[in-house]
Amino acid sequence: MRGAFLFILSLYLILGTIILMVTPYNQFPDEQSHLDYVRYVRVNHTLPPLGMTLKEIPVRVGFHPPLFYFASAILYLPDASQASNIFRLRLFCLLLGAATLFFLWKTCSMMYVDQSSATLLAIAFGAFNAQYIFTSSGISNVPMTNLTCAITTYLLLRMITKTNHLASQSLWTGFSFGAALLARTLTLYLFPVCLIAIAIASMRKEKPALPLFVKSCGSFLFAALLVAGWWYGRNWLRYGDPVLFHLHQTTVGAEFVQREPVTWLTASNTVAILNASFWAYFGNHQYHAGIAEYAIYLLLEVLAVIGIFEIFRKRVQNDVEAVKRKSLFLLILSAGLAIIEILFAQLGVDSPQGRYLFMAIIPICIILGAGITQVLPAKHRTRGSIVLSVFRFCFCLYLLGLYWWPHYR
Repeated sequence: MRGAFLFILSLYLILGTIILMVTPYNQFPDEQSHLDYVRYVRVNHTLPPLGMTLKEIPVRVGFHPPLFYFASAILYLPDASQASNIFRLRLFCLLLGAATLFFLWKTCSMMYVDQSSATLLAIAFGAFNAQYIFTSSGISNVPMTNLTCAITTYLLLRMITKTNHLASQSLWTGFSFGAALLARTLTLYLFPVCLIAIAIASMRKEKPALPLFVKSCGSFLFAALLVAGWWYGRNWLRYGDPVLFHLHQTTVGAEFVQREPVTWLTASNTVAILNASFWAYFGNHQYHAGIAEYAIYLLLEVLAVIGIFEIFRKRVQNDVEAVKRKSLFLLILSAGLAIIEILFAQLGVDSPQGRYLFMAIIPICIILGAGITQVLPAKHRTRGSIVLSVFRFCFCLYLLGLYWWPHYR
């Protein structure tokens, strides 16, 4: 699988490089605002001020946690041309996307040692997602969020699989989760998943599990607070709002708040837009695919759900299968919490937010890969996964060629 992964990764990097070189500046969502944040940090060596109106504030997205902007400020050169800085930062984001795919591969390889077909499909769903390639090619904090969540997810499943030195594993997971919180506040969805993973690992390690669980939770929380606590504490002391949600809604985000009451129609439309913008929604929320293309993705999603039900319907044969089942349960929980969180966020603003679901790209891709593989006949799973992976690549090219290329060629 290593050779197949490197081949898929190289295709992702080729497509991403073409997109970042051809797409005009600020055609990625909020690209100018993210660049303004990076420039402000590099030039002023401090975080941008908040609590102002949209016209007064120097950085529109200053309410975001600063991890991506601190890292990008190192690459930003004040004396260089804007074009060279844009290229450098776009390439940095593309590489963050590649690193996320690496942890997707590592997680799949850990879960499905004897099922290369599920691993191949999961990686193909991630690397050949046209929206993922597009989003990872522009300047934003989304790729950093994706990577920190991917690392945290990998460490969580590793904790369940290998229960040795659980306290130290919890510490490293805490550092990773803290980095995720310092990349984007939306990553809070991982907190209950982390605690459940520690509980499962503690019960597998020893009986009684409570002392080990408490010790491991302490290590986890200490590390997370050490990394990200200062940011949320600063916001609480300075603005009375640890996550800056209310501050954003009443200042720079006031004009984007959805004022209409939520109905069944608006809720269903929100679900449809979230699904569509996860797969293909290019430009500054302008160019999306058609109903036929989204119907293909919907069919694949339905097949995956059927396959997941089939997996859980089967009786567990041994401890290895039990651990795999628990890992898959955690991934489903993680994906579900992320989707619910983004749905509620999108109900409050009037713009497609599917790209934010890439923070759960490992759970979503593994669910799709494992579920569809389960639906395939056993003797045709290897060949079927290869065919579907090729289809995913061709369909990705088709979407980019039909909906992205005409606007930027």
